[in-house]
Amino acid sequence: MLEMRQASARAYSSSRVVSFLTSQSASCIFSPSSSPLTISTHDVFLYPNSVVEIDADVGFYDPGEEDVEFVEKLIALAGTASYGGIDTSQLTKEICKQTRVGTVVRIGEEVEDIAFISALSSSTHHALLRPLRKLLVRSAVNEEAQKLKAIFPKEGESSKMGLLVTERVVNFPPELVPKLHEAIFDEISWAQEDEPTKELQESFKFESYLYLTSGMTNSTGLSTKLKARKKSKRKRRKKKGQNPVDEAPAKLEFFRYEDDIIYNNSSLVLSFSLPGQAPVKGGLVLRRFAIFFPATAVAKIREEITKGIGNGS
Repeated sequence: MLEMRQASARAYSSSRVVSFLTSQSASCIFSPSSSPLTISTHDVFLYPNSVVEIDADVGFYDPGEEDVEFVEKLIALAGTASYGGIDTSQLTKEICKQTRVGTVVRIGEEVEDIAFISALSSSTHHALLRPLRKLLVRSAVNEEAQKLKAIFPKEGESSKMGLLVTERVVNFPPELVPKLHEAIFDEISWAQEDEPTKELQESFKFESYLYLTSGMTNSTGLSTKLKARKKSKRKRRKKKGQNPVDEAPAKLEFFRYEDDIIYNNSSLVLSFSLPGQAPVKGGLVLRRFAIFFPATAVAKIREEITKGIGNGS
């Protein structure tokens, strides 16, 4: 099973011309070539205002110690505050140390990571995730708080939750996104048999997932409760003969197309503010979203992510 997993991970490679942005002002173009890289991703991070052309193949690999530098930089692009107080340096080390469950996307034969995805068990990383849980507990109210405690229990209580972590350069080739998610969910399934101890095998038998992402919204959070409340308001207005169109709806715009899919299959959504963020045109402000979804929704999420690419999302 382990050999099959490793072979499958490396089967996801691309040698076509693909282009992406490392920031809103810097672009990279990757194309197949047998020649050496004309510039490395080190230069992309050092010179973010330049247009960079790189001749390289794109491949999927198991993470390792050699990926620490690039994974840390990708996390830094999202902002360390985006992880709710988690020690991102330690998070990076845990991601790169976990070779059986996790994938990095590299360019060329050298270690040049442009994306990664991993899933950390809350049962084995409870100390690392403690600051995030404390933040979310403060964000949750009433029914949300009860749901959160059931999904993301405190230390010492049984937990079957996985933290799904992924970052990538801004214009990562969309056709590779489904492969990222296929890889991680396949690896989670294989780890339940491949891990060297029974305890580790059990730690990957997740019942739910926590996915962190960013979005623009005019609300303090689009929680399950908020969605239900808005729905009930529309019903009451219809009963009174009022036009529900007059209600100013909460807006939410994600940056990654798969985020909408995960959000629509969620069981609980919480959000927290990021420092130094002022509203932009339309009253939207950048916030960080903690999206919880059940393991039973994974098959549907995978299918919809793949279908979305086929439909040109």
